[in-house]
Amino acid sequence: MEEDPPPPPPPPPPPPPAASESPPAPSSPSPSPSPSLNTDHDAWHVAPDGSTRATTWPLLARDMRVPNHYAALLALAGETPETAQQIEKDLPRTGATFAVQGLLKPGLPMWDSLRNVLTAYAAHDPRTGYVQSMNFLAAFLLLAGVSEEDAFWSLCALVNVVVPGYFSEGMASAKLDQRVFSRLLHAHLPGVGLHLESLAPDNIVCGIISSQWLLTLFVNVLPTEATMRVWDEVFKAKNRAPLFASCLALLSPSADDVMACSEMGEAIELLQRLGSEVDVEGFVARVKTLLEGPLHPSKFDIEVARERGRRRRKSDDGLPQSVRDTPPLTETDEIVSGIVRRVLCTDPHMTASAW
Repeated sequence: MEEDPPPPPPPPPPPPPAASESPPAPSSPSPSPSPSLNTDHDAWHVAPDGSTRATTWPLLARDMRVPNHYAALLALAGETPETAQQIEKDLPRTGATFAVQGLLKPGLPMWDSLRNVLTAYAAHDPRTGYVQSMNFLAAFLLLAGVSEEDAFWSLCALVNVVVPGYFSEGMASAKLDQRVFSRLLHAHLPGVGLHLESLAPDNIVCGIISSQWLLTLFVNVLPTEATMRVWDEVFKAKNRAPLFASCLALLSPSADDVMACSEMGEAIELLQRLGSEVDVEGFVARVKTLLEGPLHPSKFDIEVARERGRRRRKSDDGLPQSVRDTPPLTETDEIVSGIVRRVLCTDPHMTASAW
């Protein structure tokens, strides 16, 4: 069993808020859900196929929903003062990150909705609690026009279905996906993968970049419209295959530029600004091509299983059950499986049970 490399560093903090201090914590221990949000940002609310994200995104969480649960969680808001204080500190930081949208300001409905969603999640999942970066995911759901309670349930689905274990102590799934990202990079952009490895061993560059792209689900990495389109695919796929397709789609047009970097710092700086320079339509087209082919969502669990079978790490012991439900797949397993398939194709009288 190999020792784990140092955990990937957290994404860089967003710009600090304005000089004013964070607003005081809400005086009422039992906040009520905020009113529906009415904004003029229809382009963010409607997907290219004409569907509204407020309707389609929450579908992933429909099996999780419990009537009256959200209101009951809000009633527990005053029981975790430390969490409430951290959320209050992060609200201005979140607002500063989304300043261009102009919707996350003290006194506006979305501000209170964001506080409520994060407070409710901390009470709903006390083992994980509130973790920084959740604020950006919740805010993005609200920006897409998702109602407050639906945003809470959608956040539950993202954290527990799409990226299970990313926010848990030890970040076991995030570490595993760092290796999956490196494996996919070597498979689809081998020149880039080998060059980054030559600049810094042990997947250091991949770890830094994947932590910034995957842990944030590309929020504040890509233009808002591009991130909305990525999330459309995430909620459709019901797993994180679109996130990895987005990584490759973002990298592929700049492969030559990456390979021209002579130092690790230079490469990281280049990779960090790729999202701000992306052509949205071209990027989305590349993502969809990957999802229709080698990174089809139905194949993604196999990629994760291959990485677990290729090289077991100590941190894999902390993987959530939903990841461990698919057993590791070793090269020997795949060779045997391939032989069985060929025999079955050539001898219709042979059955798989005979093996």
